[in-house]
Amino acid sequence: MTAYVTTPTDVVTSLNGVEVVGRRPLGFIAEADAVLVGSGIRTRVDAGVHRHDESPDGQYLAAWVISRTLGDDAARDVIRHVAPVGEKDEMVRRVMATIHAGAPVLN
Repeated sequence: MTAYVTTPTDVVTSLNGVEVVGRRPLGFIAEADAVLVGSGIRTRVDAGVHRHDESPDGQYLAAWVISRTLGDDAARDVIRHVAPVGEKDEMVRRVMATIHAGAPVLN
């Protein structure tokens, strides 16, 4: 899997002043297998994971994309790899249940 930063202009600037160089134009998203949209301060979604083109956050977003593109086994492997020691099984269970159920993320 390959990831590209796509931007409406050659360079965009974050709220913190970080300049990001786009590697593909926005039109590229029509060819992509998955599209993750970065947003600004006024567009953050705090409600958690939702299915059908809504925006999940963080580890749930990563697991959802991996599950949808590479399968559940790959998603479980990645979650297990990044989960804290002693919490691996519980984190895999919680994340997988959440991304498949569309349930709110519980912090």
